[in-house]
Amino acid sequence: MREEWIPGIEDYLDLAEEVLGADRESLRKLPNLKLAESALAAPFAEFGGTPAYEGVTVRAAELVTRLARNHPLPDGNKRAAFLTMATYLAANGLTWASEDIERDAGMVERIAAGDAPVELVREWIESRSTSA
Repeated sequence: MREEWIPGIEDYLDLAEEVLGADRESLRKLPNLKLAESALAAPFAEFGGTPAYEGVTVRAAELVTRLARNHPLPDGNKRAAFLTMATYLAANGLTWASEDIERDAGMVERIAAGDAPVELVREWIESRSTSA
């Protein structure tokens, strides 16, 4: 079994640069960047050596939910959250299904609004991704 890839703040900043068209140094100065660090770390937390969240899709659901709700960026939070989740899934052997903007954008909107429980988010991820 290969080692799981876990996104860090530099990976998030790469995607934020793409989403916002902003330079990295400007992004590093954002006052809410710590919220991104927190959101990136939470799905991979362990307690006494036991993971708080088991499985790639469960961790992906936590990741997209926390990034979308924490609003670390001045704009583009939902897009950056989705791209971070999709990148995490791809790096860990899952491919996102063909484009369905209405379905996916609708779900990310619900996530950001706090109207999608993490279990529903996990189900959406599992229905939209396949093993590579």
